[in-house]
Amino acid sequence: MSKMSVNFNPAAEYAAKNLAQVDRRLDKTMERLSSGQQINSAEDNAAGFAVRERMRSDMAVMQKGLENLGQGVALVQTTEGALDNVGSILTRMKELATQSASANVSSDRSKLQEEFSQLAEEVDRLANSTEFNGRKLLDNSLSTTGIRIHYGTGNSSGSDYFQLVLNGTRLQDLGLNTTTIDTQDNAQTAMDAVDAALDTVTNSLATTGAYQNRLETMQADLQVSLENLQASQSVISDADMAQEMVALTRDQIIQQAGLATLGQATNVPAQAVSILLGK
Repeated sequence: MSKMSVNFNPAAEYAAKNLAQVDRRLDKTMERLSSGQQINSAEDNAAGFAVRERMRSDMAVMQKGLENLGQGVALVQTTEGALDNVGSILTRMKELATQSASANVSSDRSKLQEEFSQLAEEVDRLANSTEFNGRKLLDNSLSTTGIRIHYGTGNSSGSDYFQLVLNGTRLQDLGLNTTTIDTQDNAQTAMDAVDAALDTVTNSLATTGAYQNRLETMQADLQVSLENLQASQSVISDADMAQEMVALTRDQIIQQAGLATLGQATNVPAQAVSILLGK
């Protein structure tokens, strides 16, 4: 048989303990509902918190990798545009060389040579001025080491980055730095030299096209990987809003009942005093 005491009220202690537990659960539920996440700090789920933070780090790096690939595509497109212009100029130079190689244009060769020289200077100018974010693209500075495009979360060649190599298109790179069409013989030699230069530029255009296809494919693959990682992170971190609302409603009811119970339990010592006083 339980006894009535004024020094210790087990019913009130029990009610207060349960009410404190409900309050803590309500705090956590409100935190999850307000943030939309079931893991808001390491104490919620230490292992899950560590995995989520690692995933978030990888997602941030992958986002930057997508940006790098996008800039790589823009770089290649800039290079391709310049190479197209060089190819058009070389085609015109081939026309001039062919015209000068004919015996019936001896009096016009000086004019043909003048245009040929101007076009040659434009080829050099394009090679030395084409750049992307301050990096020269066609001055032969990228023909050996290339430029690194980093897109992965690690630092391994092939799986995280690759080198984009671009050959130069200066006159000396194309073998045209001493080419002239001021005589019929020189014009015939120039035809072969310009042909070889056109082959070089055409091969460079094919290479830039392959680079662009590769970069765009890697962009698509990386985007899929990022979306999958985001989905996995959501499973670990995001709160089930319906479940949390059910928990909130349940604990609010328990809280109200606990407050009422605690109020009743605290009246027990007062009842004991009333009995002693004969009231």
